Amino acid sequence: VDSTNVGTLSDKRLKKEIQNIDKELIKAIEEVEMKQFKVANRNGLVSVGILAQDLINIFEKYNKNPFDYEIVFKTRYRTDDNTVYYAINYEQFLILKQKANDIKLQEQQEMIEKLQEKLKELEDRINGQD
Repeated sequence: VDSTNVGTLSDKRLKKEIQNIDKELIKAIEEVEMKQFKVANRNGLVSVGILAQDLINIFEKYNKNPFDYEIVFKTRYRTDDNTVYYAINYEQFLILKQKANDIKLQEQQEMIEKLQEKLKELEDRINGQD
C-alpha cells in the first residue's frame, strides 16, 4: 500500500511456476471447520475463524507441509513473550475456500443439468404414452 495504490501486487511477470491449484489442497481446505472463540486480549468479544492447529493437522493428513504455503506462519504474540504462536493468512485461506466453493457449485450445476435432462426424458416418455 502506498499513497496511490491499494491492493496486492499480482503481476504475472513477478510470478514463476504458475500452475492450477492442487486438488488435494482444495480437499484439505474443504475440511477445515470454522469456529467461534474468544481471544485473550479482545475484551471477551467473540471472534470467528479457523484454528491454525486444525489447518496444520488437516494439511498433514493430505501429506502437505502447511509451511510450504503462504497460509499459516509462526509469529510471536507479544514482544515480552518468546513463545511462538501460529497465525493464519486469511486472504490466502479465503481464496482457497472460494475456489473449493466454486468447484462444488460447478459440480452441483452439472448434476442439476443431468437431472433436468433425465426428468425431461421421463416427461417425454409419459407424454408419449398418453
